[in-house]
Amino acid sequence: MIKKTGIGLFILLLCALGWYLFVKPYDYLVTFTAATSPGTVYEAVSRWGEDNTRIENLSGYPFSEIKQRLQLADSTLLLQWKIRAIHDSMAQVRVYLKDENHSLANKVTIPFSKSPMEKIAKNLLVPFKKGLDQQLTRYRVSIRGESETEAMFCACTEIRTAQKNKAYGMMRNNYLISDFLFTHKMDTAGYPRIEITNWDIENGQITFNFCFPSQKKDTLPESDRIFFKTFPKQKAIKAVYHGNYKSSDKAWYALYEYAKRNQLDIGNTPLEIFYNNPNNGGNDLKWKAIVFMPLQ
Repeated sequence: MIKKTGIGLFILLLCALGWYLFVKPYDYLVTFTAATSPGTVYEAVSRWGEDNTRIENLSGYPFSEIKQRLQLADSTLLLQWKIRAIHDSMAQVRVYLKDENHSLANKVTIPFSKSPMEKIAKNLLVPFKKGLDQQLTRYRVSIRGESETEAMFCACTEIRTAQKNKAYGMMRNNYLISDFLFTHKMDTAGYPRIEITNWDIENGQITFNFCFPSQKKDTLPESDRIFFKTFPKQKAIKAVYHGNYKSSDKAWYALYEYAKRNQLDIGNTPLEIFYNNPNNGGNDLKWKAIVFMPLQ
């Protein structure tokens, strides 16, 4: 009986060792938390891949998983990021690393000594985490729950751009709308806003209407680039954002996660209302925007 038990344990040990050396899909695992939503982490990882010539974004599943390939001097590293929400304002990040050229050697050495994989992971991911944490100090998002947007008549222009260039698109077209309204003696009647009409999450592209609330006239002037639109009242979930408007889309991710957690059916067409003029400068953290995500 004892002999059979010993043989059984030996077989289990061999199976475990065989799985570890030849089947286990990664060499090394790094885990950390970030005080933000999974969407913000996903976007940061995706942009990190876009901005680093050594890193290639392979595939992604917004906002929970992204795969990348990193080219090193003598090997190719695969990274699989898995992201999940812990609670309202905290995400857990797990990064699975595998060296395509030296995977077996890594698995043999990691349990017993400092391996090259550990050094690579530290040199790669510690700066990323510090950069992410620093970014999170530059804005604040507060979820206010279910609300309702206000009906508004606006003069708008349509903009198509990369999501990261949203603020630049607004600045480039700011005087187009304001000068048009001034020329046609139409007073502004509220704060400028954007309405996202298409959010291509996987490719980081957006189409949006940049709008100024304005006085409504019986006869409206015509323009090739300006059109008028009446926004109806609409049920939505609401967030308050403080920070530079180039990062106000971070509120979209927070609202997305809130809707998911509370089983709310939303349309991915955020509406942002801006209460400060960036041209006046000042402390970005005092800039305010109200961000709505419409309910279906």
